[in-house]
Amino acid sequence: GGNRVARYTALGILDTTFGTSGSTTNANMNPAYAVALQPDGKIVTLGRDNDAYRVARFTAAGTLDAEWGIEGLNNQGDYGRGLVVRDDGDILLTGKTYYYSGGTKDGFGVVRISSTGTVEQDVAYDLGTGDFVNSSLALPDGKLLLVGISNGDLTISRHSFSGAIDTSFGTAGSVKIPVLNSTDEGFRATIAADGKILVTGFSNNGVDQDLVVVRLSYDGVLDTSFGVGGKTSISLGSNDYGYAIASLADGKILVAGRSNNDIALVRLLGDSDQSAAG
Repeated sequence: GGNRVARYTALGILDTTFGTSGSTTNANMNPAYAVALQPDGKIVTLGRDNDAYRVARFTAAGTLDAEWGIEGLNNQGDYGRGLVVRDDGDILLTGKTYYYSGGTKDGFGVVRISSTGTVEQDVAYDLGTGDFVNSSLALPDGKLLLVGISNGDLTISRHSFSGAIDTSFGTAGSVKIPVLNSTDEGFRATIAADGKILVTGFSNNGVDQDLVVVRLSYDGVLDTSFGVGGKTSISLGSNDYGYAIASLADGKILVAGRSNNDIALVRLLGDSDQSAAG
């Protein structure tokens, strides 16, 4: 986060062999929102707000790779949010793109660069009003999910490894999901063992925000066996947000987020055996 990358041991202790006393900095990525490892152990970061995507790379020892770095991709008004390093070395950068195809609209953007930093493809899709991408998720078949908001609704799009939108997903490549009374936004997604997609975020209930979880089929159809019509909202207090989600081995679902100014953890039964539940 910020302009800093730190490394910790498996016990949660700062690894002082990394960088300088356990961390390393680079102003180019400030603030950093995503980090990933290349197959050779090098570390790639993506960041910046309201600016071109900024990419930095560090050696496994925490030294800035000065011969490789991208000061800016796309244009002013972009927000870099998601980063995936593929097995073949290509790197997928995702986020909100402001200028594209000569226009001035918000869009869900994907940039593919090679392991040497060469831009191979740069695409963006105008899905509606106020498009914003909060994260991306690499799928087992090499495709990519983008999670965010469009037209005030929680939105997910699916893309091929090249960045092109996958029109077999949802409606022409994306799904917009209204949950409660007003603004709905997705922050993170995961894939369950059965291939279903779980997304968490928040929805405005007319007064403040409730934490939400939605479940879809792999091809973007709401799973009506989950919650109410594939959606569930949870009020923990005031201004509740889901920022991360995991599908557990026993079928339960764990969500981490925020309630007011506190860290919040929620566990849902999901498809786990509920026969013993009181």
